[in-house]
Amino acid sequence: MTSDSNQTSATPIPRDSWYRELVIHFNDGNEEHFYIELTQTGTHIPRPLTEPAPWTRLSHYKCACCPLGTNIRYCPAAESLETTLLRLQDHYSTEQVKARAVDGASRETIISRSLQEVGTAFVHLAVFSSGCPIGREFRPMLSDLRPFSTNEELSRHIVTKMLLKHRGRLEQSRQQILAMLEPLREVFAKLCKRLPVNSKGDAMANSIISMDAAALAIVLEIDQALENLATEMGWGDTATPRPVETLSALPPTSLWARLKARFTRKG
Repeated sequence: MTSDSNQTSATPIPRDSWYRELVIHFNDGNEEHFYIELTQTGTHIPRPLTEPAPWTRLSHYKCACCPLGTNIRYCPAAESLETTLLRLQDHYSTEQVKARAVDGASRETIISRSLQEVGTAFVHLAVFSSGCPIGREFRPMLSDLRPFSTNEELSRHIVTKMLLKHRGRLEQSRQQILAMLEPLREVFAKLCKRLPVNSKGDAMANSIISMDAAALAIVLEIDQALENLATEMGWGDTATPRPVETLSALPPTSLWARLKARFTRKG
């Protein structure tokens, strides 16, 4: 077993044996137990007790980038969240909790963090390990990501794996990361819009928003992250990027170009 407040794990855990059970211990003595059923390829299989809620229907705030057809009734990511994160809807994101994850090999990871940080594990599961066609594009890069990984660890993982894929070529890595992150941020935005309006707490929404903030941080810091990691991986001398500014290299109508225009607008 591995246990401390900063998350420890002896070795990276393959995604197909990520966690099968997750327990959240609250300060008032209550606990929430989650049993996660995954396929051999690591896809989450939600098991709702009743018919999925209307907010999980694919047509409800469907992402414009989603390629799923009308033969699919429910959004895979929303279905996953309904069986996990929805159970925390009456809690607040700042609550400090202890969480324990157990994987398929009975290895444990125990952390003490805010509920918002713990909740991002369910967002990872819903977006990257459901049938979401946008999120599953990231699955090869996250195959050995540990349970309860922080947003910083997630970001580093994505950038590192992309550099490996492109053999240290910064420009190719940059372009693919940016192309993948824009639709991913739309998924996060639409999931927030889907959430039930009768929630008493903010743990659900803030866990999703935290993931969206991590994606935006990758974009805004992509050049420095690529250069730093390329140097660490021994590609610093050969992977010099072209003198192209990250956001201005994108089409004028892209989200990132609009963000740049907003942050640099004078007056």
